[in-house]
Amino acid sequence: MTLPWTGKKVPVTCWENIVTACLDCNRLKADRTPAEAGMTLKVLPARPSSREAIRVSFLRAKIPDEWRLFIPEGDLINA
Repeated sequence: MTLPWTGKKVPVTCWENIVTACLDCNRLKADRTPAEAGMTLKVLPARPSSREAIRVSFLRAKIPDEWRLFIPEGDLINA
């Protein structure tokens, strides 16, 4: 897929194509792109830095299973 905000070609399940949203916004967006839903991103999505990954590892005993699909195998700090 091609990201509309950068024109970069990326896999569908990459850091640059995944954002979090509150329940109301997620329902509003539904299965549309943000542009189709008339929504804009407040911050462009980006891959977390190593520093952020280490911070998460200190804050949590384990990386949530839901995240594992989106973290390259070599980046898993606390499997």
